[in-house]
Amino acid sequence: MNILYSTMGSYFKVFYHLNMELNDSLTIVPSFYISDKNYIEKTFKKDFLQNLNTIKEWDLINNGLQSKLVNERLIEIQKTYFGDESIWRSIINDRRLYNGTYCKYKQDYFTKFKEEELLKIFQYSFDEIEKHIKKTEPDCVIGPIPTTIGEYLIFRIAKKKNIKTLIFRHTKIKNYYSFLNNLNEVNHEVDSSILEKNFSDKNFNEAKNYIHDFKLKKGVLYEGTIKRDNYFFKAIFTFLSGIPKNFIKEYFIKPFKKNDLHS
Repeated sequence: MNILYSTMGSYFKVFYHLNMELNDSLTIVPSFYISDKNYIEKTFKKDFLQNLNTIKEWDLINNGLQSKLVNERLIEIQKTYFGDESIWRSIINDRRLYNGTYCKYKQDYFTKFKEEELLKIFQYSFDEIEKHIKKTEPDCVIGPIPTTIGEYLIFRIAKKKNIKTLIFRHTKIKNYYSFLNNLNEVNHEVDSSILEKNFSDKNFNEAKNYIHDFKLKKGVLYEGTIKRDNYFFKAIFTFLSGIPKNFIKEYFIKPFKKNDLHS
């Protein structure tokens, strides 16, 4: 079985180990879409990726900016793969491209890219991902709800080619996930059960208990939340102790370093 794993940041490690476990009982030919250059370089040895079939997002964006924009190709992609929506949907899906540098931390709507540059990144990324899918012929694509342009394009191309997809998202309820097979996040089973009020006593009681805990604790913990114990004092200490390092980084290193938004 051929599987294309659409990984976001440190999810790469999760899917890499998942693939090793699947290989215990199946013969898997994997390929990986990876999107965090900084994480990969910090976590793995230099030659680690040489033995893996990967698409590196930072290569797509850097090479895309140097590529030539072909309007006829954009029209062709729009007609073939984006009949029900604009190609811009995949671009604005990636806040690092369409919003400002610090959009993760504050309201920052001023993109550093010109419209032509965004379209060049889109066109180059699409063509390279399409080539990869044609070459590897994945039986299925697995990944979280896409938050980068490449991830979105992978699932969009897979839909057109009728490749099975498994897309998951955190529910923010304890450690539960939802699994879907479409980018619109439509789950017909959940929709129909709600409309038909088809709830078991067990599920109904679990929902009531969850609401009770939420009110009592003024919110509930789920995967990814930060523990509240002494968090304020730890944050103050981390901030103050990091001032010298961050000052040097911001004013003496960044101005002379190639801007990199892939992390």
